[in-house]
Amino acid sequence: VIIGWFNVGWAYFYTKKPVHDPADLKTQKLSVAGVGLPQLSDAFKAAGFRTEDVPPDKLLQSMKTPGGVEGFYTIPMYAYAGQYYKSLPYILDAPICPVMAAFVISEKSWSEIPGQYKAAMMEAVKKAEKNFTSAQRSSDSEYINRCVEGGCTLVTLTPAERTVMEDTLVSDAAAMIKTGLFDQALYDDVQALLQKSRSKK
Repeated sequence: VIIGWFNVGWAYFYTKKPVHDPADLKTQKLSVAGVGLPQLSDAFKAAGFRTEDVPPDKLLQSMKTPGGVEGFYTIPMYAYAGQYYKSLPYILDAPICPVMAAFVISEKSWSEIPGQYKAAMMEAVKKAEKNFTSAQRSSDSEYINRCVEGGCTLVTLTPAERTVMEDTLVSDAAAMIKTGLFDQALYDDVQALLQKSRSKK
């Protein structure tokens, strides 16, 4: 039973060389899935990216090795805590997606909780979600600043560069969906929600 969803941060690309357009990103070897989800790596390849599946415990070593991983995406806190930012000194200032975590309870445990307590429990989780989201926003900014203080360069796209990047990534998403890893209907629903949200700004 899913009790709640928590945004633990937004994913940013960290790379060895600065990225100003899709070509800059696609010419660098990326680690996108480790060895646990090779289908994701295949989906990125279908969109023209260079990828290499590396076990998490070998990732930092690969980044330090000539010919190894040249980029990956993660939340800033993880990039800082894992010291990955020291090997990938450029941060693309364009968060690509939220990283979500679920609060899950087994059906057996959920059924053992008295019904009169469930509503209060769910309300407490909702409040925690809001507090967590607020803390996450400041956390991303804090750890990006720490990475910059540690030697990273934050690469900010010009409006023209951002437009090219966004348009290309939309096309790339279509190629990735064709691999069967992502659900077309769900993607369309998310795009519709994004368009609705942007139209209100």
